[in-house]
Amino acid sequence: MSRADTHRAPRRIASRNDRGADRQALLPPLLPELAVYLGLFALAAVSLLLAFWGALDGLAILACLAVAAIMASLVMVFFMHLRTAMTVIVLAGLSGVVWLVILFGLTLSDYLTRPGDFGTSVETPTATERMRSPPSER
Repeated sequence: MSRADTHRAPRRIASRNDRGADRQALLPPLLPELAVYLGLFALAAVSLLLAFWGALDGLAILACLAVAAIMASLVMVFFMHLRTAMTVIVLAGLSGVVWLVILFGLTLSDYLTRPGDFGTSVETPTATERMRSPPSER
């Protein structure tokens, strides 16, 4: 083997501009994440308005749960980077969601099968009723 065969090209010294380009390539783009962050704030405001706005009555809780599901999916897709993750990572994230649905389903099945009207099976005393009762009953 001759010396010409083993000769390597000299390393080019990176300039300041090249180092900045390398940093830009490593950092994720800021604009989509900032837009999602602002979207989460907007959805939190919508959830707050739905909770205190009396027009929806019983459907307000379902609307708030839908907003919370949208917020959770935005966090999973953008901040947990599931849209660019490997299939195994995506399956692990989705299995967590499925497990959460199972736990909520079991909790609701217990709550909905109790006697009484929906939402009235557990009656909590008001603050004035608690103050009127003697300390021995508390």
